[in-house]
Amino acid sequence: MSRSMKGVSLILAVSLFAVAQTVFRPPVGTPAPKGGCGGCIGPAGPAGPAGPPGSGGGGTGPTGPAGPAGPTGPAGAAGAAGATGARGATGAPGATGATGATGATGPAGPAGSPYNRVYDETPATVSTLVYTLANTPNPAASLRVYLNGVRQKRGLDYTLVGGTVTFAVGYATTLADATVVLVADYEY
Repeated sequence: MSRSMKGVSLILAVSLFAVAQTVFRPPVGTPAPKGGCGGCIGPAGPAGPAGPPGSGGGGTGPTGPAGPAGPTGPAGAAGAAGATGARGATGAPGATGATGATGATGPAGPAGSPYNRVYDETPATVSTLVYTLANTPNPAASLRVYLNGVRQKRGLDYTLVGGTVTFAVGYATTLADATVVLVADYEY
């Protein structure tokens, strides 16, 4: 007998036993007849332990092929906006624009002095009262002489002849002092 036939015979025997119990068993709670039941079957006992696995080489069969993929679900809600990024570097300066047109020439100014000007000249010492200038003042009225920062008056404190300044006799002691500062301003 083949292995599959043995399995079918076993299943059939178990099924017939279950039917026989159901058919020939009196309803539960029915008292047994006097003198015993004779061929009655008593209540079922507890189930026995499971038997060891069969050696028929059955076991678990191979896994079947995977089923088709299900439909894609709906899209989720949009996430919150991210933080603003850092400010980028300043770009390079642009090219210099074209030079504008030259403006109109302004009016001519008044004529300047035809003379050169000299400021804070220290005259050369000839003697205690006589000094010479590098140039002859022209006009003579342009000469300004300062002794220790105080302006001296021409004709009263000194005289001018050409480029030579001569002080009055009363200034001999003052001009003999080595700390005296004598300067002249003039045009020539």
